[in-house]
Amino acid sequence: MTDCNFEFYRKHLENTLRKPVHHPSMNAMTAISPGSAQPSPRAATWLRLSLSLPWLILAVSLFTTYYLWQAAQSEAKGLLQNDFDFRVHDAGSRTKQRMLAYEQVLRGAQGLFASSRSVERGEFHAYNDKLHLDQNYPGIQGVGFAQIVPPAGKDKFISTIRQRPPHLFARGACNGPGCARPRLDRGSAAVIKY
Repeated sequence: MTDCNFEFYRKHLENTLRKPVHHPSMNAMTAISPGSAQPSPRAATWLRLSLSLPWLILAVSLFTTYYLWQAAQSEAKGLLQNDFDFRVHDAGSRTKQRMLAYEQVLRGAQGLFASSRSVERGEFHAYNDKLHLDQNYPGIQGVGFAQIVPPAGKDKFISTIRQRPPHLFARGACNGPGCARPRLDRGSAAVIKY
């Protein structure tokens, strides 16, 4: 803006402020003149409104901010709950699948015993080797065969086992802390044969 234009607008503004303000909806009694000491009731209302408008805008802004914050927090909680539910369901599904796989291994061993008159130690170990438990079923530490020995058949069972190599129940064969011997003196026992 050039100096000439600036001077023109300054003079125009001064002239406008010296004249009384008239609006078609205002009559002569409500006109606001620059020199009047008391504003009209309409001007006082406008002044009160203009002073309370920033507070109203602040209140509306705070309410809107609080509402949006609550909505965002609720949405975040919902997303976390959905993620948690998915992970719980996923863990349950994986556990169920793993248990079904372990059950299949046991059913395979059951089939081995059902298809043969007697399964010997070497046959059972060959079956276990073919399963590749450490690669295919990482949670299984081993598959074995346990025979239930009633108290009346204890002596016969021990003599039969001692005759077969390796001699599991040989006297003095296992005396260390890691040695597990069946306690056949308490009634029926389930003894892991192989």
